[in-house]
Amino acid sequence: MGGSQDRTDRTRWVKLVVAAEVVVAAVIRAVVLWRPVAVLDRVFVLDDTYYTLGIARSMAHGHGPTTDGHTLTNGFQPLLAFVMVPVYWFTNNPDAGLRAD
Repeated sequence: MGGSQDRTDRTRWVKLVVAAEVVVAAVIRAVVLWRPVAVLDRVFVLDDTYYTLGIARSMAHGHGPTTDGHTLTNGFQPLLAFVMVPVYWFTNNPDAGLRAD
């Protein structure tokens, strides 16, 4: 009898810990989303992010993987760029990818 009670207590404890982690992660994401882009740029965004977002914007507008609209490149993280292409179908705002990521 004591063994099943211990398992129930342990399961309840694990569920509480996971729920607490989910709440903390949601709060952190909400705080980050409401920060101005200038703050996010200083704190979180690496230089290569703008390069990749520029390529995603070019691909969304039909120019292919390029940063200047003419010269093709392959020096970027393709998964991130492909995931961000739909964001730039709806806008040409360079900061939109930072908010959608």
